[in-house]
Amino acid sequence: MLIPALMNSFGIFLVRQVMSQVPRELYESALIDGCGELYLFSRIAVPLSVSGLGILGVLNFMGCWNDFMTPLIYLNQEAMYTLPIGLMRLQNFYKVTYGAPLAGAFLSCVPVIIILTVVGQKYFIRGLMAGAVKG
Repeated sequence: MLIPALMNSFGIFLVRQVMSQVPRELYESALIDGCGELYLFSRIAVPLSVSGLGILGVLNFMGCWNDFMTPLIYLNQEAMYTLPIGLMRLQNFYKVTYGAPLAGAFLSCVPVIIILTVVGQKYFIRGLMAGAVKG
């Protein structure tokens, strides 16, 4: 279930836009210094694009964490159900109870909030400051 979620058109577009913001002169100077393509990619392009890759990781995590339809289609064993499907199974068609589904919804928000505050803010601020170079 994770591999199809990692390859999406938004991610490809975002990484392309982030990597196109890296100045071409850095690539050209590295090629003149004798860098190969793999070294150029791993030592120049990826470290300068880490803020966009971090945001893409946070967005993909949030999308996978909150996904309902894909696990509902793929999974057929109740032991393998994800949290959104488990929350849906707490509800009853004939009797409305709010305690357990609301507690589960709150607990499902906690990892996303932690990821956003710890990782997401770091990369978000770095991405904002990347364009603040005076010159």
